[in-house]
Amino acid sequence: MTKRYFSIFLAIIMIFSLFFQPVLNDVYANKTDAVSLISLKKDLVITDDTNQILGTISKDAEIFVKKTENGNYVFDWLGKEMELPPDQFELSESQLNYYNVNGENSSIVDFKSFKERVKVSDPTSNKTIAYIEPNQNIPFIEENENKLKIIIGNREGIITFEENPQPENDMGTELNEEQKVENKIQKNSESIDNREENAGIENRSNEESKNIKNTDYNAENDEQQKNKMKMMSAVDANYFKVSEENVPVYIDKNGKLIKVAILKKGEIYPRVGEKNGIHVIKFGKTQGYVDQKSSTLLSIANLKNENKKFTNSLFTIKITNNAVVYDNSSGKLVRFGIIQKGIEYPVIRDVGDWWMVDFLGRIGYIHKDGTELLFSSNVKYFKVTDDNVPLYIKGKSLTKVGSLQKGQIYPRISAKGNWHIVKFGKIQGYIHNDSTVGISSPSIKNENKALKFDSYSIKITKDANVYDNSSGKLEKLGVIQKGIEYPVIKDAGNWWMIDYVGRIGFIHKSNAEVLFPSNTKYFKVTSDSLNVFIKKSGKLVKVGSLRKGQSYLRTGGKGNWHEIQFGLSKGYVYKFSTVPLSHPNFQISSLKNNGKITILRDAVVYDNSNKTLVPIVTLLKNIEYPIEGVYGNWVKIHIANRVGYVHKSDVKVSLKNYSKPGNLVNPNQVYTYEEMVRDISELEKAYPNLISKRIIGQSVDGRNIYAVKLGKGKTEIMINGSHHAREYITTNLLMEMIDVYAYAYSKNLRVDGYPVRSILNNASIWFVPMVNPDGVTLVQKGHRSAKNPAYVLKLNGGSTNFAAWKANIRGVDLNRQYPADWYRIAGNTGRPSPQNYKGPRPLNEPEAKAMVNFTLSRNFKTAVSYHSSGEIIYWHFNTPKQHEVRDRKIASMIASKTGYRLVPPRNNPSGGGFTDWFISTQKKPAFTPEVAPYVGNRPVPISYFPSIWKKNQAIGIMLADEAYKNRNTR
Repeated sequence: MTKRYFSIFLAIIMIFSLFFQPVLNDVYANKTDAVSLISLKKDLVITDDTNQILGTISKDAEIFVKKTENGNYVFDWLGKEMELPPDQFELSESQLNYYNVNGENSSIVDFKSFKERVKVSDPTSNKTIAYIEPNQNIPFIEENENKLKIIIGNREGIITFEENPQPENDMGTELNEEQKVENKIQKNSESIDNREENAGIENRSNEESKNIKNTDYNAENDEQQKNKMKMMSAVDANYFKVSEENVPVYIDKNGKLIKVAILKKGEIYPRVGEKNGIHVIKFGKTQGYVDQKSSTLLSIANLKNENKKFTNSLFTIKITNNAVVYDNSSGKLVRFGIIQKGIEYPVIRDVGDWWMVDFLGRIGYIHKDGTELLFSSNVKYFKVTDDNVPLYIKGKSLTKVGSLQKGQIYPRISAKGNWHIVKFGKIQGYIHNDSTVGISSPSIKNENKALKFDSYSIKITKDANVYDNSSGKLEKLGVIQKGIEYPVIKDAGNWWMIDYVGRIGFIHKSNAEVLFPSNTKYFKVTSDSLNVFIKKSGKLVKVGSLRKGQSYLRTGGKGNWHEIQFGLSKGYVYKFSTVPLSHPNFQISSLKNNGKITILRDAVVYDNSNKTLVPIVTLLKNIEYPIEGVYGNWVKIHIANRVGYVHKSDVKVSLKNYSKPGNLVNPNQVYTYEEMVRDISELEKAYPNLISKRIIGQSVDGRNIYAVKLGKGKTEIMINGSHHAREYITTNLLMEMIDVYAYAYSKNLRVDGYPVRSILNNASIWFVPMVNPDGVTLVQKGHRSAKNPAYVLKLNGGSTNFAAWKANIRGVDLNRQYPADWYRIAGNTGRPSPQNYKGPRPLNEPEAKAMVNFTLSRNFKTAVSYHSSGEIIYWHFNTPKQHEVRDRKIASMIASKTGYRLVPPRNNPSGGGFTDWFISTQKKPAFTPEVAPYVGNRPVPISYFPSIWKKNQAIGIMLADEAYKNRNTR
């Protein structure tokens, strides 16, 4: 294609995308976030949840990252998503191919693991991209002789390896028996003569180095050994053997030779060169020097622990006492050198009580006693070495807010100068590092990696000890000072659970009081029989009490008092026996005044939402209280915005005249599954000859899926809602239609000009108000509403905020489950997700299967599937030409009532939706209205409902009328 034709083609595509952009808002809003190619600013060490090093991605390496919905950046490490701080990379302009590692379009051929550390190189420049530590499953896309083409960070890399690579002993398992190892250390740690040797390195001549004789190996009688270990010239030798005791090692520091280590007689070491009769060796990250006069030269050496694969990590230690270095390649600890006190030395890795190091080109082990880890940006923990180390926060100046306990270990966020920056509640705290030492891989049972703060805080009323309880015993972590306001994770009986410097801690409630922000909506009672008062003649009068452990909605607050709904009055509750709640653990309900009761004796009010009577309130004798109605032996009331039941034997009932049935459903609330079930039952009782219900299936978690028939006619249409969990406002709409249409039928009224009774005598509307009851309940009530809460938390990335969830409880998008071009659905995630996963096969989920079976059991003339966001109408799915005029006409009727815009037909629509299936299999019209303006990945606010109802109130009755009039044509 020439450049000219390509430019024209590109322009057409851009114009097409601009024209259709408004139409496709809802589709684009649900697309997976795009990836970006970035380059790293510094080496990135990859660790797992236990801080075990998995590998390193090199500085300047280019990988792909993805921005998540919460604004974080993640990248792929061998098939797992890892988080990447935004300050550690910058965008790259290079052109690299992106490789998918998950889902249907994965590029992965197979996995391979190595028992040794491997290097990953760029296939073009051969520059190092990364190092991968042993025993990890490495995804690859091609294997060719001694090269493996792998995927790392969603880009290509190359691993080059020997045909039969042999793993070396890295001592990972041999240092597990801590007591045995320490006994071995004591036996091998003989006293070392630390006397200074006059090395004479600076005055050594080339002539003297030529006269060095290899006395050890000239004495060999074995001819094979003579051939292997013959004397070499100083220029050609790769190794040397120490021939004297305590041979010193020097480094050059500011032009002056400093003694840094001692070598053991008889040990062999590799060297990197020689200079003026001096061995040049590797010492940590620099060069070291050993006088040749104390050694013999070797051409080859059989060193089991020669370091041919390990590189230094980012950790550095300081030797606080002369440190013995041990070889463990034989399975026994053998001393082969000493590093002197005061030396700073890099380490390869942390091995329990030991540091693995490269000592002169050999793998060695130093016991952590006698060392301390130096602080650098990669050191994430510190241990407190002094009593009561001050903890500060920063305002205009540093202010002391508490202290840390000697011997305790804490995570740190970062560092600045000589200060650790730590987590202190929701802000940063500061600890001076002069009373601490670094820790590389601590074992902290109570480190807080998942728990988040609740919506409220406490105020410390006196200096409060913070305790760790992870061992089952209280162990002091530190102190928070009087007067500090501090966030809480949760109420734990007589204790507050908090995050204290990154660890879970507990403060006794006697040391703090709870704070209530002005926006706190809910509270829980923490004492027995908390009194409720109302105002009469300017005085507070006791009218009842709330139960310990129960939660309530506050309608306001002033000073030390909560305000609640108490019948037709305001009730007042003293706040100091309560704690704030961010989310209710009960169904919120509005007052319905259909009569009143007089309390004959102190009466208990019960909650029955879980089919078990639970006491929530006590009402005092002689109190009058409004009621909703009488149900058998019980009277239903609403108190503190909760539904309650009082036994008829405790009250005198006075009912109003028959209440208006059109008010049975309250759509101006977060409408739950339980509220829907109750309202369906009440509607059926109120209109027994007009309304009937049927259970058409059950959800994954066992909730019933209800279909409600409204009408007496044989011509039937079907309307459904809440395929998607966060779109539960469509259930409000459908339940209000049932309520209003039934009332209009009973009174022979019109709705938007349509004669409801006449239409419903000829036709019937089947409503399925909530196709996805598990998902709706998850969004409204959180992960504890699921039978497998850990599973949904995992799918949601550990977040307890499920506002964006669309799928059912198994992470399958129900509106991508129907067999209509299912195999061509676009944007599939390939695995269970909060949205867009189409499942392993069509109709795999019981909810979708129930909808198909129910539809096939009826003869619906029209179908409508309500969704929530976009104010558009989908009406076409590969619709045959002979039906297009018919379907567009009905779609235009809906558009004229709602003001929503019709989506133009598409050449290649993405299928899987209920209406897609209905159109393609039933050959009849079906429509998907999106009822609200686009609000993003969250539920449509309830405040939008009046507008939604105004636009949609006549749609059901209008389509029933149309279907009856045209019943014989389809």
